[in-house]
Amino acid sequence: MLKAHRARIYAYHSSSENPRSTLLERESMLNIPRARIHAQRSSSENLCSMLLERETLLNTPRVKILMQIKRNPSLKWPRPIRQNAFRAKHKRCAFHHDHGHDTEGCKDLKVRKKTS
Repeated sequence: MLKAHRARIYAYHSSSENPRSTLLERESMLNIPRARIHAQRSSSENLCSMLLERETLLNTPRVKILMQIKRNPSLKWPRPIRQNAFRAKHKRCAFHHDHGHDTEGCKDLKVRKKTS
């Protein structure tokens, strides 16, 4: 059973690199019930990640996607980043509303995209 689970996980991660595979195809590889998939899609927490999933397929910059959804009341913004004197002042993240890194390189935004 563990080998079968590992095989499904491997197939899931292998296909997530493929832009032609859809979110539904990848979730079906992990045997996630369809009701749970629809519940996840309708929840407000996954709005950002759903749009970022589309962004991956369309190759639209994250900054443009974020600007399109920034006024959506269901989007939950992250907490402020802890202050660090060594952060790059010339880079600004639109997701965090702070400097230190740019939106394209935002790790938090990438993690939210992958967790959905």
